[in-house]
Amino acid sequence: MTHLHDVVQTDLKRLVRNPPLVKFPKVRDLIRVNPLLGALPPSVRKTLIGSTKEIMKSRGATLYEKGSRATRVWLISNGVVKWSSKSASNMYLLHPTFSHGSTLGLYEVLVGKPYICDIIMDSVALCFSVDSERISTALRSDPAIEDFFWQESALVLAKVLLPQTFEKTTMQDMRALIAERSTTSVYIRGESFELRHHSIGFLLEGFVNAHGSHEGLLSAPAPLLPSSWEQQSFHNTETSGVNAASFSHQPSRYQVETRARVIIFDVAGFQTGRGLPRRSSSLLSHSMDHASRSFSRELGGLMSWPENTYKAMQRRHDGEQAGQQETNMSTRAMQLNIFGSMQHKTTSEKFSWNWCS
Repeated sequence: MTHLHDVVQTDLKRLVRNPPLVKFPKVRDLIRVNPLLGALPPSVRKTLIGSTKEIMKSRGATLYEKGSRATRVWLISNGVVKWSSKSASNMYLLHPTFSHGSTLGLYEVLVGKPYICDIIMDSVALCFSVDSERISTALRSDPAIEDFFWQESALVLAKVLLPQTFEKTTMQDMRALIAERSTTSVYIRGESFELRHHSIGFLLEGFVNAHGSHEGLLSAPAPLLPSSWEQQSFHNTETSGVNAASFSHQPSRYQVETRARVIIFDVAGFQTGRGLPRRSSSLLSHSMDHASRSFSRELGGLMSWPENTYKAMQRRHDGEQAGQQETNMSTRAMQLNIFGSMQHKTTSEKFSWNWCS
C-alpha cells in the first residue's frame, strides 16, 4: 500500500511539473457545429455569424430575466443553464436544464414579446448570442428558414410548458421528435383542428378556443392536449412557471379565433423520461452509428480536441448540403447536435484516460 501511495505521488508531481496540453477548439469551429447555425444555408449562416458575440458566465449568473426585452438569441455551446420563474408559487417547481445545442430566446424574438422566463447558469457556460435584427432578416429570406426557426423555438417551449413530460428528455431526442415526428401548420380564423390520442400540440401564435370548455380563449404560448390524455399525467400550469392558459379540460378539437400557428408532436410510445422509440429508418440511429465508429478511433490519442473528427464531420455535412437538398434543416440540426455532444464527451474521456495512464 505504501509503495502504491509513493507511485501515485510521484506521478502527480510529474503531472504538476509537466501538465498535458489541451488544444481547445477555435470559436469559429464551435459556431459551425452549433445545431441552429450549422443547419442553415451558408449565406444565411454567414450573415448571422457576423453579429455573433461570445460570452462566458459563471454558475448562478443570470443570462436574461423574465419580462426583459428580447434583443438577442442565445446559443449554448458548453455548460448547463436552467430556467426559473419568480412568479411560480408551487414549491415543487421543476427546473428543466438546457445544455449543448440549446437555442434560448428564439421564440420571444419570433413573436416580438419579452422573455417568458428567467435563464440562470447552472454551471460555467460558454454561450454565443445573435442579434434579433439578424434573425428577423433571415426569417424573411426563405419560408423554409421561417419554419425551421419555429421548430427550433418549440424545443425550449416543450420543456418549459410541460416540464414533467419533457424535462428528462435529452436535446438529441427532442430534435429527433422535431425532425421525424412533428408537423407545423398555420390556420386562419374559422378553421378547426383535432389532436389524435397519441399527439401533443403547442400553440405558437394566435388564439384558439377549446370545444366543450368554458375556460375561454387559449393564447400563445400554450400546450394543447387531446382528451385521451389523463390529467394526472401532467403538472398543472403553475408548475410550468409561465402564465400558460389552463388545460385541465384537455379537449381534442380546437376552434381557431385568429391566425394561429400550431406544432404537433406524434408521441406514440413516448414515456416520460424514457425518450423516443427508434424507428428502423431513424436518421438519428444512423447518425449515431457513424459517430460511434468515428469517435472510437479517437480515444487512443493524447488529450486534445478531436479536430480530425470535426473536419471529417464537416466534410460530410457540407456534402449533404450540396448533394441532398431534400434533407431539411431540422434533420441537419439533429445530426449536428449528436456530433457536437460527442465531441464534448470525447474530450472529457481523453482527459480521464491521460490522468489514469
